[in-house]
Amino acid sequence: MAILIIGILCFGIITVALIWCGYRGYYFPMVVKRSTPGICRVACVGDSITYGFGIDNWFAYHYPRILQLLLGNQYYVVNFGLSGSTGMSSTKMSYRKFPHFRRSLRFQPDVLVIMFGSNDANLLNWQGNTQFLSEYRDLLLTYKSLHSNPEIFVMAPPLIHGNGKEYDIFNSNLSTI
Repeated sequence: MAILIIGILCFGIITVALIWCGYRGYYFPMVVKRSTPGICRVACVGDSITYGFGIDNWFAYHYPRILQLLLGNQYYVVNFGLSGSTGMSSTKMSYRKFPHFRRSLRFQPDVLVIMFGSNDANLLNWQGNTQFLSEYRDLLLTYKSLHSNPEIFVMAPPLIHGNGKEYDIFNSNLSTI
């Protein structure tokens, strides 16, 4: 019985700490009803850059969190980023194969901020510019077909410092996107 009480207390403390630190629901997005007047729902979708992989003090500094702070209380921004994922559906790490994709669709965003391409440009994934653009377009059309009809902002992937050889991501592939 004591272990159960300690477990419940620990869960409560962790939940409060995550909310206090600005955790915006990487796995557990808070529910904002579609009918909530004046609240614009923003979904940030993408790879490790969106997720904020490797950022010190992740809770405070991943870009969807910064976007939430800049936009204010009339917006609800959720980070649906997934490290290692690709925009192409034909790769092993396709974003569409993971729960993050389904969650981002259920979220029914009013605005979608999306950025893929870095992992797509990896030598193991790269299938050419035509293939990438075709599969990325299909992904964007999936979001555009949501009932919420989101406004979509597509961000270009950044070039990799040092040409990305340590990640097998080459700027020559990125520059064609």
